[in-house]
Amino acid sequence: MATRGAAGGTPDGGRAYTGTRDVLGPNLTVLFVGFNPGHRSGLTGRHFAGRKPVLALLHESGLTHQLLHPDEDRLVLAGGYGITNIVTRTTPQASELRAHEYREGATELKRKVEVCGPRIICCLGKGSTLR
Repeated sequence: MATRGAAGGTPDGGRAYTGTRDVLGPNLTVLFVGFNPGHRSGLTGRHFAGRKPVLALLHESGLTHQLLHPDEDRLVLAGGYGITNIVTRTTPQASELRAHEYREGATELKRKVEVCGPRIICCLGKGSTLR
C-alpha cells in the first residue's frame, strides 16, 4: 500500500513538493507516525530527509541492522516497521497545519492502522504527546 502526499509549490516559489509515500505493509511490528512531511522530505519524496537524525536513532537503538539513508526509507519494512504521516501536506513546520487537516488525517490514519495491524504505534515529532 503506498500513497503519495499532496503536491504543491514551495513557500518561496522554488521546486515543487512531491510529498512522501507511505511505507506500509501487513502485520507491522511498529508504525512510526509523523505529523506531516517536512520541507526536505517534501522535496525529495523521502521520509526523514531533514536534519533530524531519526534513521540514525533507529540504527543506534538496534531497530535497524544498518544505518539507512533517506533514499532507503522503504527498507524499514524488512524489520517489520512502517512509516506514515497524519497529514500529507508538506510544510516547513507542523505548527502550520490546521485542525481540519488533523481531523481528516486521523480518519485516514485509523484506516491505515486497521489494514496494517501494527502491534505498536510510535508518534514522532515535538509535542506529539500533547496533541
